[in-house]
Amino acid sequence: RPLPTEKPDLEKEISKIEEQIAKMQTRLDRYFEAFEMSAMKPELCNQKVEDLTTRQGELDAEKYELEARRERLDMPAIDKEMLSSLL
Repeated sequence: RPLPTEKPDLEKEISKIEEQIAKMQTRLDRYFEAFEMSAMKPELCNQKVEDLTTRQGELDAEKYELEARRERLDMPAIDKEMLSSLL
């Protein structure tokens, strides 16, 4: 069972990931804007967008795992006596 002190660390990690995702979205928006203004070649824009969306997917997966761990910390421990009384 994870330690209750782990929860604040998980909260910090989730916040860091959310900040990174927001920064990546800002970068994506800038690439799209540059492409639309013809200031960036389509091939370069495509590569940059692909790289960022791949990394964003990795961060989303990492955030999902951290949130699942946080949720498990919130779940009460099942005690064997309580379980046997229920059965």
